[in-house]
Amino acid sequence: MVCVITFLEPTWSLFLSSHPYDLVPSQIGLTQSVLVLSLALSLPLAGELIHYVGALTQIGVGCVCTTCGMLMFGPSPLLSGVVLPSMPSVLCGLILIGIGGALSLPACPPVAVAMLEKHGITQQESAGSLAAVTSVVHGVGGLLGPLLASVLPDALGYPSAFTTMGCVLGLAAAAQLPFYAPYASPPSKGCLAARAARVCDKADEK
Repeated sequence: MVCVITFLEPTWSLFLSSHPYDLVPSQIGLTQSVLVLSLALSLPLAGELIHYVGALTQIGVGCVCTTCGMLMFGPSPLLSGVVLPSMPSVLCGLILIGIGGALSLPACPPVAVAMLEKHGITQQESAGSLAAVTSVVHGVGGLLGPLLASVLPDALGYPSAFTTMGCVLGLAAAAQLPFYAPYASPPSKGCLAARAARVCDKADEK
């Protein structure tokens, strides 16, 4: 998520000031606030939703939303003839990216804590390590985003560059989620929690 945001920051000003958008700096600033607002407004709901769908599902849905947002933002050549370059598509893309980030961010720490606990490291012992690892991951994302933004738009054009970033994010998530599956806790509330409990009971009986 950090890599996506830091990729967008140096690119969307030039992108949105070009045809067919032709936005002035003040309008571009307001447009950027849509991403921040969608992220901030979605976080409280995402923090509660994790109890109903589980961490793994929420991370997956968050990555899908972010990928779809990057495809809409261009819009992607994959959506040629379906989504036209327009401000509604840009705003829809930013909203999806914000919602995707809000879904993924609160769901990652519980999975990381569960991984450490299964290896004998308590939550109290891992607090400092998790904070350090999180800072490193954010730092790497913050470094890669601008580097990619300096190369991909010139090499591929803006729509294809946004598509590439979205697809890379989606493929990376698809490759990692099966690895996290054994450590992700099931839903604790709602109908999905009841179904997960029944599956566990059947497994114990066998």
